[in-house]
Amino acid sequence: MVLLWFLACAASGEEDSSDEALCEPGPRPTLEIGTGEQAFSPLSSGGGTLELVYGPQGGVHAVLALRARGLDDTSPVVTRIVSEVDGEILADVVPYLSFRCVGPNGAQEVSGAILVYSTPDLDRLVGQEATIIATATDAAGSVAYATARALMVNGEAAAD
Repeated sequence: MVLLWFLACAASGEEDSSDEALCEPGPRPTLEIGTGEQAFSPLSSGGGTLELVYGPQGGVHAVLALRARGLDDTSPVVTRIVSEVDGEILADVVPYLSFRCVGPNGAQEVSGAILVYSTPDLDRLVGQEATIIATATDAAGSVAYATARALMVNGEAAAD
């Protein structure tokens, strides 16, 4: 009887493992591009919309979020995010991002990543379909890639 009790306790300890244990680095990390200031919201598989707004310094930007699995997030992750239209790079940023474990499925997320565009002309960008490419290099040197397509829209008009 005592042996059964010990086995039950050991098994329940495995089931109650913390979310952080689920966010361990893996051999092939994955990455997904989404949007969100506070939380990750995936871009739909057929492409979504990317809301563009004027920033406080007069430029145009979009707010992105990333979801990963298997990254070594013990230190900030070096990320490169590029947005291009018809092969022309219109935004290219290299932020150091701190992913957080959001489990229970081992997901690591970061939100509020600012993608600044090279033109302050919002009208030039609205209506264009952008290809967004993200690369994340973690503390162990592992690299994860993601690509998404999105229609750029005027986020300020959507807020009215």
